[in-house]
Amino acid sequence: WINSRLSSPITHIVNVVGNTGFMAMRTIELFGAAALNKVPGLRSRDGVMFNEAFHYARGTGRGFMLGLRNAKTSAITGVPTGADGLSKLDMPVNRAIHSSNLPDYMTAGKHNILERYSVRAGNKARFDIEDAIKNGQLKPSKTAGKEAFDRAYLNSMKNPTSETVDNIKNSMSEGTFQADMPDGILTSMNKVLNNPNIKFVIPFHKTVMNIFLEVGKRNPLMAAFMPSVQKAIRGDLGPVARQTALSKIALGTSLMTGFGSMAYGTAEENSNMIITGMAPTNKAEREAFYRK
Repeated sequence: WINSRLSSPITHIVNVVGNTGFMAMRTIELFGAAALNKVPGLRSRDGVMFNEAFHYARGTGRGFMLGLRNAKTSAITGVPTGADGLSKLDMPVNRAIHSSNLPDYMTAGKHNILERYSVRAGNKARFDIEDAIKNGQLKPSKTAGKEAFDRAYLNSMKNPTSETVDNIKNSMSEGTFQADMPDGILTSMNKVLNNPNIKFVIPFHKTVMNIFLEVGKRNPLMAAFMPSVQKAIRGDLGPVARQTALSKIALGTSLMTGFGSMAYGTAEENSNMIITGMAPTNKAEREAFYRK
């Protein structure tokens, strides 16, 4: 019954488009965080760098293409491939084509996330070498920093640390709205809703809750009441979390302002874009609607 709720092609399309759009938005936010890392007062050597954002964007494209191939394999064989068991369901599934993990394979590719953390490892190695040269511990060299970056980057790509693996899994779960609930009332609700009898009626509560939380991180009013966001903005979770949180709020505010102005008619008078909502279903009323 639960799997049948996800069998519609329209559901798959919605999941793929939604997850892909969210992944694209996260890429934009990473560039925003890198820009904030250039602002005095927010700048940090351990913050988000532009080369990290560029590698993330490049990896997103490669990961998406690999995800398409994995999705094709899963559809043909019925065997989950390449997404480390990610699924919209909180229970085992026997055949991949009968669940919602098809769109997860297409959008949860590890490439962009692995490249991001590998670049971070390379940046750290380069900075350490440059510091050692400045302090006179190493002989001056124009190529030492780049060579250190390349070694650390390739090593991380081939043999990622356990911390990097955990970061990748957490980021993939967040990107597909399957992250664990934060401690507190949501965790308690999740335990109740995981009851098989309740899950039969509300099978996808975890996805809905995660979408609500991700929206909250980008809504300036909601973010003000989210402890995790406030900790990040204060810098308690490090410069990366701080810059990323501010970038999410900035992008969210821009999107809300832009779409809100088009929906409420406050956009430019001669604007070619206005959100009207669905046209009437009655033919005569619909024709009148389009004549306006």
